[in-house]
Amino acid sequence: MTKTTLAKSMLHFVFGFCICACVLKAVAINDEEWRAAYSLCTQDKQAQACLLLIEQGLDSIDECEEACNEIGTIYNNVGSDAGKIIALKYYAKAALKGNVLSAYNIGLMFYGQKMYKEAREYFSLACDRGFARACNNLGVLYRGGLGVAQDLAKAKSLYAKACNDREPLGCYNLAFMYAFGIGVNQNIPLARSYFGKACDLGSAESCEINADTLQREDLQRFEKEDRGFEI
Repeated sequence: MTKTTLAKSMLHFVFGFCICACVLKAVAINDEEWRAAYSLCTQDKQAQACLLLIEQGLDSIDECEEACNEIGTIYNNVGSDAGKIIALKYYAKAALKGNVLSAYNIGLMFYGQKMYKEAREYFSLACDRGFARACNNLGVLYRGGLGVAQDLAKAKSLYAKACNDREPLGCYNLAFMYAFGIGVNQNIPLARSYFGKACDLGSAESCEINADTLQREDLQRFEKEDRGFEI
């Protein structure tokens, strides 16, 4: 990933947003309150908690160093167009320094804007660096032909890689491929096995699926709701 390529991708992304102004009123908080707000912001994506953190003052892009990805997430979870643009700049700096999670986060942002070619580039970068969720999401792009020619064999390979690296959605997606014979020979026992593995890895939905009784409408719902994609 070159700086030129990253800069071009950033420009394309920024043009997809309308910049809006945010008016912030500073309210001092202590360390315990800061940690609580950080948890609400980054884990629960509560915009007000993120705004509260921003009010306290965060490192600039030039100063953030190891915290660039975390600060990017704070701005991203504000949910505003302006916040996402700032987040992208922080993620970009971290990605250029080799932060795999930032590359993945940029991929998610592009995916949300239906900029699939750019999303594929960043998911591929993160996958190559061993980030299993990125491999799963890259598989989703190949399966659906989003930003790339549809390639079910490639999708299966990426799902398998994610599953082997203990990403439940990789196992979940593999299970659906085998359950319905998508790019592979239909194999219900194998589908059952992969749903079981996804369940063991923490996919609650997989625990409730019976591969023997799946219907075509289950597949349609799965695809419509983007259930096999890590957001």
